[in-house]
Amino acid sequence: MRASHIGAILVACLASLAVGFWLGFHQAWPLGVQAEFLARGVLATQNLQALRNGKGEVLTIIFESDIDNSLLIGGDFLEHPLRPFLASALGIDLPSDYEQYVVGVRPSGEKLTITVRIGKPYISGTEPETWSCPVSVDPLYSKLSDIAGLDSLQSFVLACRLAFSLLEGFKEKSGQLLHEDGTVFPLEAYGFGKSATGSAGA
Repeated sequence: MRASHIGAILVACLASLAVGFWLGFHQAWPLGVQAEFLARGVLATQNLQALRNGKGEVLTIIFESDIDNSLLIGGDFLEHPLRPFLASALGIDLPSDYEQYVVGVRPSGEKLTITVRIGKPYISGTEPETWSCPVSVDPLYSKLSDIAGLDSLQSFVLACRLAFSLLEGFKEKSGQLLHEDGTVFPLEAYGFGKSATGSAGA
């Protein structure tokens, strides 16, 4: 009789743990992300209004801040030892690469979809330790060498700088960079491009 009671208690405990995990982790994570998008929608509305009012410098500061936060905080998250567990246990897909799609228009009028892809930095050498970051700008430059840096952050930033410098070179050859809806893709809004460099130097 006592053994059956102990077994029932163990089953109840395991059931409670399973329900607690499902509600507290597996479901709470997506709900947290969904709630965050509400705040993002409000900020996006304000940013869109600022863009329509010609306040591009305000958006540049906001985007630069977002980039800094993603590199510092997001980089720590991607390198955390529990990240593989989170992907499977929480039922979320954690992207390892950054991708940005841009519509390129050549001087001849030919349109092409340019895919900027920045991979996850990895340790490429020891004594001293060095990091490298994969980068490609398809179909313009699909076989670029991985960019080396002293640490993961530096290699990632240098890879981003190379990718956007290549996009700037496309523009300098009388090409155009557009969003899918036909609006101009502003390199300076990402902290790159000649105007962004000039503003930083000032």
